[in-house]
Amino acid sequence: MANKNIIDVNETNFETEVLEESSKRLVVVDFWAPWCGPCKQLTPILEKVISLSPDKIVLAKINIDENQQIAAQLRIQSIPAVFAFKDKQPVNAFQGVVPETEIIKFLEKSLGEKLTNNFEDFYDQIRTLFNEKKFLESKDLLESFVAENGQEIDGICMYLESLIGLNEIGLAEDFLNSLNNEVIETNKIKKVKDRLLLIKNTDKDPSLEKLKKDLESAPNDLGIVFKIADKHFANNNFDSCFDILLNYYPKNKEKIKNKILLIKNTDKGPSLEKLNKELERTPNDLGVVFKITDTHFANNNFNSCFDMLLNYYPKNKEKIKTKMLGYFDVLGFEHETTILYRKKLSSIMFS
Repeated sequence: MANKNIIDVNETNFETEVLEESSKRLVVVDFWAPWCGPCKQLTPILEKVISLSPDKIVLAKINIDENQQIAAQLRIQSIPAVFAFKDKQPVNAFQGVVPETEIIKFLEKSLGEKLTNNFEDFYDQIRTLFNEKKFLESKDLLESFVAENGQEIDGICMYLESLIGLNEIGLAEDFLNSLNNEVIETNKIKKVKDRLLLIKNTDKDPSLEKLKKDLESAPNDLGIVFKIADKHFANNNFDSCFDILLNYYPKNKEKIKNKILLIKNTDKGPSLEKLNKELERTPNDLGVVFKITDTHFANNNFNSCFDMLLNYYPKNKEKIKTKMLGYFDVLGFEHETTILYRKKLSSIMFS
């Protein structure tokens, strides 16, 4: 996964790599020097942002110590200095270190359009591997990606999740500790860090088989229930995790609700937007449908949850009916939403 849109340019190839290339795509020229501290701050940000549109933008890096003639022609007096070339002419420029948001504005103005994240197709590929529990394949793909895109938070999270999926907890911790503080303090990385801590604590607990036997002896012990849920969650068995919690919800509403909220804060599952995109690709996949309805239900969007299930009822009657009855049981049969959608379900069943 080489960065083909990041090149070194000198006085020999400037005309070809900058002027002529700027007739095909935007060429951003970064004037720098090895002794320049601010240059070392700016260049990684430029590389990251420009990688969002590799087909439309190329980054040309020019060392002014070795290419003083070009710097003189553009009247560069201080560095870092950045120029945008289009149709063989400089169309925009700035000097000094600026925030990532300002660089994006600079590029969008020079390009004449919005930048888009070209990593999304790659991330979709990784999510598919996650769903198929092919963590070794996802790890291999992500290793080189993270090495080349060290500030790409989603990629870092997915790499960590691959290591967790392979039960390489030590490697995951070592990699996490190698990240800079700015990355570690992001919300997404914090959630993975919390998940690692949960797994380490869970490993100290009895086995899942032992916990299930303990629960048979003490069926109302929420402490055991929560340990079983944690075990399922740590092993990526999210359906089993939430199923056991929902089974205990009617008699322990507040405690179960708080536990679910705690788990959601470490949840690595795809967002509702991603699930909807996945459903567009596989419209008959009930597994995806149930993940979407679970998300709606967890966020108290009951109408969206039940409307979606009713839409899938005709071709999946028994499974949809069972799913809806489970939700009704959690809400309580006196809940106004339960009453409304029990009537709708009955109407469809007996029509």
